[in-house]
Amino acid sequence: MLKKLLSTIFLSAFVAAFSIQMIAATALFILPAPAQAAEFAMDLEVPIPGLPKHIVFSDSTEPIAKYIKAIYTYAVGAVGIVAAVVLMIGGLMWITAGGNASSVSEAKSMITASLTGLVLVLTSYLLLSQVNPALVNLQSSVIKPPEVTQTQTTNSLCKWVTGTNQETNFCPQDLIQTTNIKLCGPLQGAQQSSKCCCPPGANWSYQSGIEAQEKDASPQIDSLIACLKNAIPATVPITINSISDSQITPGGQTFAYCRASGCSHTVDSCHYGGINGPDKSYAVDLGGNANAINAAAYKCPDVKFINPEGTHVHISVLECQSDHTNVEVKDY
Repeated sequence: MLKKLLSTIFLSAFVAAFSIQMIAATALFILPAPAQAAEFAMDLEVPIPGLPKHIVFSDSTEPIAKYIKAIYTYAVGAVGIVAAVVLMIGGLMWITAGGNASSVSEAKSMITASLTGLVLVLTSYLLLSQVNPALVNLQSSVIKPPEVTQTQTTNSLCKWVTGTNQETNFCPQDLIQTTNIKLCGPLQGAQQSSKCCCPPGANWSYQSGIEAQEKDASPQIDSLIACLKNAIPATVPITINSISDSQITPGGQTFAYCRASGCSHTVDSCHYGGINGPDKSYAVDLGGNANAINAAAYKCPDVKFINPEGTHVHISVLECQSDHTNVEVKDY
């Protein structure tokens, strides 16, 4: 019975030592995922000899490797102590057997089992290294932190501003407070009470390919856009859908051709300078909140026509001479 118990103990010890090595190898392959690179610390409830009680996990799996190695070393030492005790007990039984064949046989079995178990545990490292050296080579891996990518709405002109509770407006005079905090990006140490402050027009953007049409805008349209940026709240996203025509810029067509034949817009459109106008645009199409655009357009001088056209609002200036129908004429 005792022989069977000892065999079970040492076999379990060998299996445990082998399992620890396998778990170590598996952990080192699985744990170094970039998304798991957050730093954290832990305190061991039961200290392990050779390992500090306070362990910090940051950008490397080194603490994991050291932790598993310490458990393995501790387990091998514990098995060695148990084997030595069993060996001494077996020797004592043999000495005190008094020639009793049964007692001598049981003592021999205990000694044999202790030595066999000890050899198996001590050679587990050698066996695993022969199967695969990576199983016993607990190398640490560097965990790369996840790359933080700014959202497309972040604007480099916007910034976090911190004030006191007594201040009603934290933003400087040249900036406007916005509730769209994505424009300012991550807080990066700023207080939670900070306000996101942006220059007028920080939430404006161009429809794909339209930014190149800036050079086609007349001075009056440039002034109108500047006025609208100040009049429309910074929280409202606005898209410039058209200034001249995509067939002109970047298409390469001429103002005269589009004015006479019509391209993306109608004949004699203010986007082409109107009737006999210069080769500059007297109109702009804005996408976004139509109510906010209309309200702002009424506040800006030099606006002649405001025409909601489904996906955008068409706005032209007084300098444009063109035949407009079904449009809202600004009341002066």
